[in-house]
Order: sequence, then C-alpha cells, then structure tokens
Amino acid sequence: MSESSEAPPNLAARAVEMLIERVEEQFDDGVDNLSRAITNATVPLTIGDDPYDENRGKYGFEQMIKVYIYRRVRGFSQETVADRIQRQPYLQIRFEFADDVPRQQTLSETESERFTPETKRVLDIAAEAIAREADDCNAIVEELAPSLLKSDDDSDEEPSKRERKRQATHQTVRFARQTAIPHFETSRADNKEYLDEEIFDVLARMCATTGSANSEGEIGWLTDDDYTPDGKTILRTIKKFGTPEEEARQAGLDDYLTDAEELPDIAAIRDAAVTAFDLSTRNTISAINGDTPFADRETIAAIDMTYERIYVPPWEDREEEIPNEAFPKMASGYLKGDNDQADEDDGSGPKEARYGFKYATITLVGDNVPIILGVEPVKEASGWESEDAVSYDLSHLVDRLLTKAQEFVDIDTVLFDREFYGHAVFNTVDEHNVTYITPKKEYKQDIPYLDNLESDPEANVAVEHGVESSDGDRTHELSIIYVPSRNEDGKYAMFATNQRVETDEVDSVVNKYRRRWDIEIEYKAIKDFMPRTSSMDYRVRFVNFVFATLIYNLWRLTDYLLKRKLDRPIRDDPEIGSRTFARFIGTFLRTVG
Repeated sequence: MSESSEAPPNLAARAVEMLIERVEEQFDDGVDNLSRAITNATVPLTIGDDPYDENRGKYGFEQMIKVYIYRRVRGFSQETVADRIQRQPYLQIRFEFADDVPRQQTLSETESERFTPETKRVLDIAAEAIAREADDCNAIVEELAPSLLKSDDDSDEEPSKRERKRQATHQTVRFARQTAIPHFETSRADNKEYLDEEIFDVLARMCATTGSANSEGEIGWLTDDDYTPDGKTILRTIKKFGTPEEEARQAGLDDYLTDAEELPDIAAIRDAAVTAFDLSTRNTISAINGDTPFADRETIAAIDMTYERIYVPPWEDREEEIPNEAFPKMASGYLKGDNDQADEDDGSGPKEARYGFKYATITLVGDNVPIILGVEPVKEASGWESEDAVSYDLSHLVDRLLTKAQEFVDIDTVLFDREFYGHAVFNTVDEHNVTYITPKKEYKQDIPYLDNLESDPEANVAVEHGVESSDGDRTHELSIIYVPSRNEDGKYAMFATNQRVETDEVDSVVNKYRRRWDIEIEYKAIKDFMPRTSSMDYRVRFVNFVFATLIYNLWRLTDYLLKRKLDRPIRDDPEIGSRTFARFIGTFLRTVG
C-alpha cells in the first residue's frame, strides 16, 4: 500500500470497478457461492490504505476487506458475521482464518481504525453491486447450503434431473444438520464413551421410527453398531438435556415442583432443554433471512398448545377422590373433542376424560417458511389437584413466546384460539406492538348486536369499534368482527382484534386467521416424530418434544432451501417427506460422500 491515507478518487473508483469485475468473473466462471466468489477474488491495492504496520495488525488488510464486503452483502451485523464465521468451518477456510477467528470487537476496531470513511464508502459501493450480481446468480441461496460434495470437474455431462435433486438434497440436509449439531451438547465428561453427535443420530432415528431409547439400544446391540449406546445410556443422556447445568445430580420432578414457589425451577428445566433449540432456531432464521423472505411480506405467527397423552390415571380412587401420588405433577386433564388428538364425539355418552403433558409453541404461518420460534412447557391446575395447585398464567406464557419470537423476526400479527381468550392476554400482545386476531367467546351483551345483524337483510358482516379491553391495570381498544359462520347455517362467528377494521376489510382479516390451521399440520408432524417412552420424568417428556420440534424445523429449512435450489414454489408440497428426512439425517449421512 502507498503511504497516503486515502487513494485519489479516480484510483478508488477504478479499484471498485476492478473488485466488482473480479467477483463477477468468479460467478461467470461457475462459482455459485457468495463467500467463495468474494474470497477467490483479489482486492486491488488501490482500494484503500492500511494504517497498521505488519506487527500491529493480527489479520491481513485484504482479509478484513473481504469480511467487510461479505458482511455488507449479507446485511449482517458485526456480531452476526463474527458468530457465523466462528460456527462455520468452511468460512474459516475461505477467509483464511487458520488459527483464530476475529471477534466482534476486532471487526469494530478494524472498521473504525483501519478503514477510513472513504475506504468504507467505496467498499459499500462494491458490496451493493456484488449483492445485485449474487442475487441474479442465486449465489446467496447457495451460500446458505454450501456444497460439501466432491464433484468431477472433468466431466462435461449434465446431471440428470433425479441426480440433481439427490445432490441438492444431500447438500441441504447436511447444512440443516450443521445448524443443530454445534449446539447439541450435554456437558457430559470429556471421557464419555459416545459423542453428543452420535446421540444426535440416535435421537433422530428415534424420531424417524417413533422408536424408544430401549429399542434403539437393542438395534445397536443386534447390529453391533459401535456408534449406538445401550438404552439406559440414551435415556440418561436425554435426562441430561433437561437437567439445569448447576445441578450436581439428576433430580426427579418432585424436587422441582412441590408448591407455587418452586415454579421457577421448572423454568430452569425448560431453559436447560431449549438451549440447543434456541441456538439452532437462530441459525435457521439466519439462513432463511439470507434470502430475505421476511422483507416483502407480512410476518404472521400462531400461538397454540398441544398434548402428549398419557394413560396413568390421576386418581387412586375416583369415587373417594383419593389422588394417585405417582401421577406426574406436570400433567393436565382434557376432554374428548377438546384437542387434535381426540376422537370425534359419537354421541354415545359422556365425554371420556384424558390426561397428558401440555406444550405451547409459537410458529411462523401464512406465506413464510413454517418455522417454530419458541417452545414452552405448560402447567395447568386440574380438577384432581388442590385449589392452590401450580398453574402457568396464560398472559405470562404468551409474553414469553412473543419475546422469544421477536428475538428472531419482527412479528406483525399473531393468531391464537379461544384457549388463550382473555383481556390479560390481549393487553400483553398489544404491549408487544403486535396485531392479534382471535375468535371471540359469545357473551350476553353480544346477543342484541347479533339479533340486529341477523334481522338486517342488507348486511352480512359488521364491525364494532372502540370496545375496551381491560385487565385492571392495562387497557386498550379493540374491534369485534361479526361474520357468517362457516360451520352453522344462519349463525355468526365473532373475532376480536386490536386492529381497526372496516367492513370491506373483514374478509381479509378472517382469511388471515384461517392460516392458523397450518399449525395443526405442524403438530401432526411433530407427534409423528415423538420418540416413545414410558418415563414419567418431565425432563424426558419435554426434551423429546423439544427435539422432535427441532427435527421439524430442520426438515422445514431443508425443504425451503431445496425448493430454492430446484426453483420450486415455496408453498408446494414438501420435496422429501418428514419421516424420510428424519431417517436420512440420523443414519445415512455417515456414508454419503
């Protein structure tokens, strides 16, 4: 570099042109990956001067220029790009960080001390042009799932359509696996016999086959598979995921939940179980955001609950109302017909009581990739418990789910059903500056309004504005929407929303709510993934649900990236089935090229 602090404007302009041309040449030569195109290109010496001497700068000036351009093209923060390079070995290789990876502080110092304002200006110009070219070449999508397969560079033959899909599937499944494995840690001793990655494989196979720890252990023994531990080891490891890190022993649930004051310790179990899930979700959203699907469409999320049924009765003697002391405290009761697992009521008699563990999720729905952003355990007070039994407050549950979701994406609208209906929930969502839509329960004060609407021959929809929602401490105004019911002729359905809705907008709002049903497909897939277990230890149950949810997210990420590679519509049916994906991610990747 020359000794001047800044290159003359004409030299800087020419340097920008040269840099853009060199990156574009990489794309023209068949490089279909953003980071590879940037790192393969040589940075012109006249693009800027490095004020550091060779003894002061730990990282090369050209290295840091390439990282800066990569960051600007992807729209990453300094923290995000530093974390991404730290997590992705292929980026470390391409940017030539052999021994150490720069931290966010180093990137900040570089951009403030080593890059002059003029240098940053010309690099921003180059990044903008490279971003347009990368988008045209589909190179950003390729960056999300980099090819790790060996290819025959000497072959002139075009792969068949089937072979192209196979290779694309291998690449994207590998990438999905990489988003989870770095965070899938049990904190077990360093001399453990089985790696966490091998436990990941076992759990993925359990999801694919609806297997159990015992069945997987037996298969490993029968096939003499050195990578598969015995069933007891698998079960102990699952419990480890749900055990708070500070615990010296693996306590039972009774140690965590004896009265209302012990509720925070259940939160500790939750936090231990979802750590890997949250980090994996951040990676997943980062990958999808690389293709900016959230930039030009409304981001809608749905909050819902689901049960995992158990068959242990809560009563030792129902008639004498003697509770079963062995009944798990985190289980709740529900009735036939009240949830997606129940059978239709055949009218033959009283509804059958059912019991199960309950979980809540928040999921992207609508036109976005259906990724689950947050998972929460649910504890409800049930009829067989004492009046002071522990129960989660729904508004606090919704607050946690929304807070977690908003760490990943900007939520515009959230949808939830009557189970969450209540002014405390409404005000909680409103405080998050998010629009909500939910079916409204019918109250006596609604009857005159409905009678007037039904007697009006000209009207078929109506909106009541300025309705107050108050939970004592907080207040906001909502709108009540009245529309013809799809289920009952001559009847009306009601919806509540904090959005001001005019009558000509009613259909749009109601149709938006109906996208919530995507979540039912989600729950079916997750339950298809759920490993079998007879354990009543809540750590095992919750970890199984969280892991099945993680596999579901990785399947959805794979499907999204695969469709982009194959130029298929995002809302089409999945390219590979959920069970096929789980089986592939847990078993066959060991032997793929």
